[in-house]
Amino acid sequence: MFMLAESEHDLQDLVDHLHAASSRFGLKVSNSKTEVQCIGKDERKMNIKLATKELKQSDNFVYLGGVISADSS
Repeated sequence: MFMLAESEHDLQDLVDHLHAASSRFGLKVSNSKTEVQCIGKDERKMNIKLATKELKQSDNFVYLGGVISADSS
């Protein structure tokens, strides 16, 4: 699943809503399998949390055989 947001605050809101909705149905989002990525010309550290644990920020992400990198190359 992809979640796109224009700001760190908006992304945190999306993650919080996903966590709340999944909890209502007895589902759990895995902290170890969930990562965040900031794509753009400026490298920026994001502090996105799922429940109480900070999510790992990745520089590269493989999707359908293609690599999406943080510097948008």
